[in-house]
Amino acid sequence: MAVGYFPHWLLKKSPLQQISFHSISQLHFYSSLSGFAKSKNETAVALHLFENNLLKGFKIFAMRVVILLAFVLSFLTATSHAQHHPAVSHEADHEPFPHFRVAVLIGHTSIPSGEKPERMFIPSWGVDIEYWFNEKWGLGNHNDIEVESFVVASEHENLIEREYPIVTTLELLYNPWKGLILQAGPGFEHEKDRDYSVIRYGIEYEFSLPGHWDIFPTFCYDTRLKAYDTWTIGMGVGKRL
Repeated sequence: MAVGYFPHWLLKKSPLQQISFHSISQLHFYSSLSGFAKSKNETAVALHLFENNLLKGFKIFAMRVVILLAFVLSFLTATSHAQHHPAVSHEADHEPFPHFRVAVLIGHTSIPSGEKPERMFIPSWGVDIEYWFNEKWGLGNHNDIEVESFVVASEHENLIEREYPIVTTLELLYNPWKGLILQAGPGFEHEKDRDYSVIRYGIEYEFSLPGHWDIFPTFCYDTRLKAYDTWTIGMGVGKRL
């Protein structure tokens, strides 16, 4: 063998050396891709669990609402059954006409604000006490409180501050057809700084329930003389006595 001669095949890298020296960057790249894919999978799993929990929560909420409605209807049915079938008395089925009716309702009142937006909605609570002379005509004392302080724009573009105003009206009630009730009458709005005279026009529809109970949507329009107008939509529960 000549001096200085060294086999060239010994200078070649083995397959393992080629992987170590030439593919290390590729291995890092594939590793990062694998981590990204794993992260995406974990995110997808988390979203899937969130959707399942949300759906489960909605089902539980819906079930509770159904149970509550079933309980209320059962109570009303039992009350009606007890009234129509007393345990001791065996009098005729004819019942006296219930002249009095009380109701509570919650609504939202649209008020001119004088700003953008031009109207705002204020939550309100109401209590109604009514006396019906017969099935067609009655008188009602309707009382509402707007449970918020606000600034309202009057007809003369003046800004008026109102704090928890209370509206009381005495209305003539008329029942022209089934559960339809028409209302109209005078009243006043009381507030610590200033009171206003009010004229109210309203309409509601009573959906009868067992035991002389009813639920009703309502709409009314209030004119405050030389001040401002409002309208209210609401939903209530009533009971004839």
